[in-house]
Amino acid sequence: MKQENRIYRYLLLLSISVLHFSCSSSDAPLDTPEINTALPDENPLEKISFSIPEADVLGPYSPFPLVTNSSFASVDDVGYPDNHLTALISLGPDELRAYPNAFIGLYEVINNEFEDKKYALTHCPLTGSTVCWDREIDGETMTIKASGYLFHDNIMPTDVESGSIWSQMLMRGVSGKHDFKSHGTYNVVETDWKTVKTQFPDAKIYNEIVEDAQSGINVETEPTNRDFYRYGILSGINNIVVHVFNYDLFENEGLTLLSTLITGKKVLVVGNKELNFVSAYFVDNATEYSQDTTNSFNFKDNKGNIYNALGLIIDGPDKNFQLDSPKAYTAAWVAWQDFFEDFVIYE
Repeated sequence: MKQENRIYRYLLLLSISVLHFSCSSSDAPLDTPEINTALPDENPLEKISFSIPEADVLGPYSPFPLVTNSSFASVDDVGYPDNHLTALISLGPDELRAYPNAFIGLYEVINNEFEDKKYALTHCPLTGSTVCWDREIDGETMTIKASGYLFHDNIMPTDVESGSIWSQMLMRGVSGKHDFKSHGTYNVVETDWKTVKTQFPDAKIYNEIVEDAQSGINVETEPTNRDFYRYGILSGINNIVVHVFNYDLFENEGLTLLSTLITGKKVLVVGNKELNFVSAYFVDNATEYSQDTTNSFNFKDNKGNIYNALGLIIDGPDKNFQLDSPKAYTAAWVAWQDFFEDFVIYE
């Protein structure tokens, strides 16, 4: 019965994936630049001790190529279907980066940096989850790639430096030197290409071209049905509680703003279902926030500041200030239920 349930979950996750890529594929793109061989090619599952149920870990160890190159283009220089999944990362007032699924779905892990920010964008096509790691842990910089393992059908990255295995959705090490260790995150917002080109035309588009795989050409894309997905905010350390937001909560025109308290901190959740957009920010308890009437995709506070949807103040007395975000991401609802038990569901 357990095997039948696993097959059912796999087929369901596969049916709602945006692209036809598989996290567990051993046919990693051979033309990807910066292939690293620091880890051994053989790492049998039976020789690894996991702090998670080993029965739910699928192998083999078949690491993807290591991707560290950074090449970016302007919105006008690349083209994707309007509904093409794209991840946005705001790294500063003048540094907004977008990662089309044509690349993150292919590589599954991309290591990049900007100034003192060293990060890795991780994506699992099966669970539909994208998490941006802070690669700095205990004063050391990790370099990440997909290991080939899956836990509950979700990508398990490995870091080159220690060979530790991690769980993307748990956001912690599950084997090796970094077992049980959590990493920091940078806020990443999943949306679609139409939203990027209309709302964020100054974004820099990741465009690391590999041979015979130029961006914007022959990109296989399916409509993103957010009915199968939930946006979750994680709180707690040992006993994790997931605060779950259905995309239906954000059906109004422009940004819908919802506020809640999570571990004693006020969190503002903003989103728009039509634009495939939900994000969350820590905000001041005494400050009031509302939709900007001059641009429905911005919001404002009662101190005269105007924010874009990525939490950056674009005008006002605190211009260029970036709001911090809790640990949060979007994933298939069935995947959330595989990983966690305690939920606070917002309706």
